[in-house]
Amino acid sequence: MVKTFRTLGSGVQLGTSIPNCIVHEIEAILKADREDLFARFLGWYLSDRDWNTDFAVEYFEDGDLDNIMGATWLKINARSITQQLTLRRAPRSLGSDSVDFPVDLLRNSSVAEIKKNHMEILEFMKSLLALTPDARITVEEALESPWVFEFKQSQYFSDYELPTTFERNNIVHSRTEWGPGSKWTREAKIGCGGYGTVWLQRSHGGSYERAVKAIQNKGVDSLREIEILSMVTGRNLQPYFVEFLGWYESFDSIYIAMEYIEGGDLSKAIGTPWLAEAENTKEITKQLLEGLSALHSLRICHRDLKPQSVLIASRSPVHVKITDFGISKSQIGTFLRMTYGTEGYYAPEMSNFLRREIKGFKGGDEYTTAVDIWALGCLLHEMLTSELPFLRRTTTYYEDSNESGIQVNTIPREQDLKLLMEFCGGRKEDLTESLERFYLEEPVVELLQCLLVPRPDERISVGNALSSSWF
Repeated sequence: MVKTFRTLGSGVQLGTSIPNCIVHEIEAILKADREDLFARFLGWYLSDRDWNTDFAVEYFEDGDLDNIMGATWLKINARSITQQLTLRRAPRSLGSDSVDFPVDLLRNSSVAEIKKNHMEILEFMKSLLALTPDARITVEEALESPWVFEFKQSQYFSDYELPTTFERNNIVHSRTEWGPGSKWTREAKIGCGGYGTVWLQRSHGGSYERAVKAIQNKGVDSLREIEILSMVTGRNLQPYFVEFLGWYESFDSIYIAMEYIEGGDLSKAIGTPWLAEAENTKEITKQLLEGLSALHSLRICHRDLKPQSVLIASRSPVHVKITDFGISKSQIGTFLRMTYGTEGYYAPEMSNFLRREIKGFKGGDEYTTAVDIWALGCLLHEMLTSELPFLRRTTTYYEDSNESGIQVNTIPREQDLKLLMEFCGGRKEDLTESLERFYLEEPVVELLQCLLVPRPDERISVGNALSSSWF
């Protein structure tokens, strides 16, 4: 490949002096002596016909980064690429210890998307793009950045990738360590939502089944879900979480393959006789607490615990698994700030509006894994009463469900923000009165009251919750 520079001025003849900018580039390439970091320099020459200086350099068939902006491969490997670009320092012989960091890789990113999903990347970008040279981060500081050095993504992504080809209605994998069978057929749609569509796939011969989530918008959320699933699967935590079988992609979608759990999710069991049995609800709650304990030990916050995020692996004996890590996040090298979750389950400290109403709470916009404890409290309330806490008051009469005997209001109700604000401000009577209607055991009422504490620093921990007398 030949790189052409227009020489400065007119009438330049062969053998005349070369402009300093070109001399410096030739010197930098010759003295770098790092073929692993730079394109190999093959030589240069002057043309007396069109007054150009031509550089001959190594040819790469795959082209440059500009051709793959937005591709999943680039999002997966952005951290590794950034680290390699940071290592490309100008030689000291040129009179400079460092050069400006190449930021073309980051310019085409959506700032809104980065701010929503990767605050740590945004901070790193700000340090690169500081207006004044003194405020701009140095190459050495960039190399020490936590984001540059956290290569957990590239490790996990490569370990669980399933090289794939598509043959009509078949999906064919050339690597099968993370799941049995090499050829799969899509059978039926088993779920859909804003996150994507979940399909049941069966291996040829019908011996194996799996659930595959297809996400058409290949953004950072899908990559984060793969990262979290890889982290928990790699540590043999399958008793608590859905098993991750690998991932693959097509031109416009990314696919996450997981074990297929025929029992469905917990939302279908709300109000049924099976969940009305206290021992079943107790065992589910205990298993979810154990799962959260394992997740939090890895410094991962689920952020969207709800009935749809809990799969029923077995009804007898009771066994449930946590799934749906689409908005989960690792806290390593970063903070939890953005408001995520599902209305009725996310904690007050996640909302800018409700945070101000929490009595005695002086925290900022950062929150902790305590938000999962609040969500579990809401989920436990729903399992016991068939409704979420802090719902809008209604004149509708409650009647015993024909199925379970639990009092159920069949008319959907919205969350009452005023009621929740009053609760955050210290009014506890509404929750107490709500629970009294259902004649619950005192130990479970006490646990619920400890889970649903507005101040996150006063909310019960996972360990203490597992020590509840209810269990």
